[in-house]
Amino acid sequence: MKITKRQLKRIIREESSNLSEQNRDMGPGSMTPMTEIVNRLKDALIAVGLQQILNHTSTARFENDVIGFVMDTSTSDEGEVEMAIEELGKQLNLI
Repeated sequence: MKITKRQLKRIIREESSNLSEQNRDMGPGSMTPMTEIVNRLKDALIAVGLQQILNHTSTARFENDVIGFVMDTSTSDEGEVEMAIEELGKQLNLI
């Protein structure tokens, strides 16, 4: 299959555009997409914060802020939130 100069230029232009789009999504100086970095950060914050709550090493304010946030953004009561914390800890193999 032969490719004309015009087709080759179009292919190069498209691939260059794709690379530019991918580079915009990367963290500075990184080859990891920013969305993946953000997801890893979320996972780390969840695991660390949950571990502190479950091990009773968190401050009372931290635990109250977490429980309060969930209660403010849902119709759950404090008991349900505490049960959900335990369940999440089991799912993440933290307990």
